[in-house]
Amino acid sequence: MNNSLQLKNTLQKPNKTNMKAALLILLTIGLGFGLTAQDKKELKELEDKYGYYSNGKLFEKNDDVAILGANVRFIVAKRKTETTSWKSESTVKFGAYAVLEGVSDEVFQEIADEYLEMLKMRFADLNMNVLPREELVNSKNYEKLKEKGLNETENVKKAWGVAKTYSGGNGDYITWNNAAPFGPHTKVPAELKAVLFNSTVTLNFAFIGIQIDQETSRWANSKTVYTKGEASVVPAVHVVGHTYNDKAVALIEDNTYNFAVDPKAKQNNIKLDLNISDIVSEINYAESTESCEGCEPQFAKSFMKIMEAGIGTIVVQADPVKFKEASLDALSKYLDEVFTLYKVERGI
Repeated sequence: MNNSLQLKNTLQKPNKTNMKAALLILLTIGLGFGLTAQDKKELKELEDKYGYYSNGKLFEKNDDVAILGANVRFIVAKRKTETTSWKSESTVKFGAYAVLEGVSDEVFQEIADEYLEMLKMRFADLNMNVLPREELVNSKNYEKLKEKGLNETENVKKAWGVAKTYSGGNGDYITWNNAAPFGPHTKVPAELKAVLFNSTVTLNFAFIGIQIDQETSRWANSKTVYTKGEASVVPAVHVVGHTYNDKAVALIEDNTYNFAVDPKAKQNNIKLDLNISDIVSEINYAESTESCEGCEPQFAKSFMKIMEAGIGTIVVQADPVKFKEASLDALSKYLDEVFTLYKVERGI
């Protein structure tokens, strides 16, 4: 079998980025003047994209909000596999890995801190008051809420890779699923008389692709099938949706989502269900993209790769300043979309 590795450093820009940004601006401006049929269609597309659910217009009826979490999950190592078509004469599975290098914990934390500030500014644009964190932490049911939802800040999944979560303001990383809120999830906002808001956004650092080609050589009564796999990597910070556990079950708590509940236990939930979304930063942060022999990520070394041909590990060396810019750019684009929905509910 012939395996080769092809690296691509050119960032491919999404075709609809400028059009999409203009649409969001028009939607926001149009809220005060009534929505056209086209506006409503585009809003419906946003609602579908995020599985938008609201059962009480809590952003319209409440003026105070407590931010429970501004969490950013960074995928720092990624596994990609591809298998030849079932129509192929020979079935082969290829696997490749990409690893992010050059970004420190301090930079990741700075990004999460700025995401928290971005959220505060967005709520200010909604004419909503963000309560000081001390009021939230000192509420009598906060510790119970933390006990029920405190989560690990590092996920190592053999099936897909490694992710690290950082919370803005060095807050607690608290999660809850999108089931009906209960217990402290409702008691905290009732005590504070404010919306309890929690956000987690997952950022990936690159797109990985695997191209498989097969050629068949025949001689006399024998036949030989040559299969070649090529891996390509495009460094680009982008927002992703759900990840999976080792049983390939989608993990809600690992999703990109915003959950909110008000003092009357009314909910407003969004969750991005796409593995790869169209929210991509065009800022090229990579200093280099190189294959690396013998540097397979640790999580992959114990992975049983039965009938899987490895075609290399690709190390993306980042400029930390540019990576931070790209991450904040992607987060801003994400908030452009979700706060368009909130503005409609708020009536702004």
